[in-house]
Amino acid sequence: MRTIKFRGLRVDGKGWVYGHYYDDEIQSFIISGINTYEVIPESVGQFTGLIDIEGKEIYEGDYVQAPWHFTKDKIASLIFDEDFFYAVREYNLEDNLKITGNIH
Repeated sequence: MRTIKFRGLRVDGKGWVYGHYYDDEIQSFIISGINTYEVIPESVGQFTGLIDIEGKEIYEGDYVQAPWHFTKDKIASLIFDEDFFYAVREYNLEDNLKITGNIH
């Protein structure tokens, strides 16, 4: 079973927060433990269930590289659509990927 969780950038500028996502049509929130943080809606990404070669969780919107393509022109961005994650470029998501940044 895949873990369902999200991350988003806090509106107060204090970085990323991870947890459950909630949107009340006016504001967006990530609930982490007993704390609730308002986040920038455009920054919210879902956990893909994949871990990169350095043990980091890969989220929607992360830029990743396949190990044999560690050059700047071979970066892929992960997108969530219709219950599936896919890379903008044609990489096998079972391969060892490396996070190189994100769209934010």
